[in-house]
Amino acid sequence: MLEHCDAAIHDQTPVKGFLTLEEELQAVTASGTGTRVAVNWGRSAIEVRDGVAAFHHIRACLDSELLAGVVLSGCAPVATRFGEAWDDCHVPPAPVEPASLLTPAWIRSVSAALEHAPGGPDKEVYRGLKVSAPPGSSVARRVGLLSGSIDVARAAGF
Repeated sequence: MLEHCDAAIHDQTPVKGFLTLEEELQAVTASGTGTRVAVNWGRSAIEVRDGVAAFHHIRACLDSELLAGVVLSGCAPVATRFGEAWDDCHVPPAPVEPASLLTPAWIRSVSAALEHAPGGPDKEVYRGLKVSAPPGSSVARRVGLLSGSIDVARAAGF
């Protein structure tokens, strides 16, 4: 499995700055190894500065039958207690973090798209959730952020 990271975009400081999703899909296909691609919602949104990018990346992987998994990880267009604007700091979904672009509506859209994933045990699509906590957070605060994020994802059908 290859996890897509944000691509280098002209006039934009990347977090990872690797290949475009299209280039990754071509490379994976050409490799002939059976490798598939995972989409991290937040990294895709960071790449294009919009949540719609993550949805399009998931659709492209589904259309090419190369989607291995989707990880819900949020980002924000403004600085938050988790990090700077457009940073890959794993912002919890809204409303746990109100500034997060990863909203219940986006999670429902992802869940609906995954209903059309090609079947079979060798094409199973895993689902993950990745959240962080502000620096210095207590264990109780970290558990609360994780629990709240799981609740949001479950309520949205993920």
